[in-house]
Amino acid sequence: MMLVTVWAFLGIEGAAVYARRARKPGDMGKATVGGFLLVITMLIAVNLLSAGILTRPELAELQDPSLAGILEAAVGRWGALLISVGLLVSVGGAFLAWLLLCAEILSATSRAGAMPRVLGDEPRPGVPRTAILLTTVVLQVALVWAHFRGSSYYDVILMAGSTMLVPYLLAAAYALRLALRGRGNRALAVSATLIATVYAVWLIYAGGLEYLLMTALFYVVGLAVHAWSRREQGRPVFAGPVEWGLLALLVVTAGVALQGMTSGWLSV
Repeated sequence: MMLVTVWAFLGIEGAAVYARRARKPGDMGKATVGGFLLVITMLIAVNLLSAGILTRPELAELQDPSLAGILEAAVGRWGALLISVGLLVSVGGAFLAWLLLCAEILSATSRAGAMPRVLGDEPRPGVPRTAILLTTVVLQVALVWAHFRGSSYYDVILMAGSTMLVPYLLAAAYALRLALRGRGNRALAVSATLIATVYAVWLIYAGGLEYLLMTALFYVVGLAVHAWSRREQGRPVFAGPVEWGLLALLVVTAGVALQGMTSGWLSV
């Protein structure tokens, strides 16, 4: 449940990625809150209205998309067809939205110096072509892999949510550090960032060791991109004993995950 919650957070917080494209800074906040309220209202309405149309045993036997069966029982066959068409539009829109979201993240981090410069190139204003192409290829590979591996949508979102646990913890801990060094209303800032840090630790614990081990494999692949970016900037790939220690920890963790997959005790 905690990993599903993280997945929901990603959808809500994703709007902030496009903040630089908004005409007014406040528009993104309004869009995020408005979108969240609209979705939660629809979710509650669907769950409540479904209970008034079919009994609980009947609801439990419905196949996906379950709302098609509910609407068919309410208005007839055309209701199921409407939901099926709407589902196709929704999935296509979601795929496009996540593709552009990932490409925007690569582009923004490239401009900040944390990714290779080529990912931030925009042949046309606002169009990071290389980042979009790379994201498209990676998403296609991930979908094909999930299909042939027999993974469900639930498995995919658990894996995706797990990859965000360590970044959440690092971001919250760094925010706490800034709050401790800041001025002004330090009590409020420290309290909020401390709660965020503790919550991030809880997420890692609740997410489970299996998914956390699997994320190490993705992080190891990212080391090549990290090295590429550092070389472009003329900086050492790893500086100081702390970074080398983190590298060793990451490699060992990825090795344990790989060994677990080959031996069968890690089957995420």
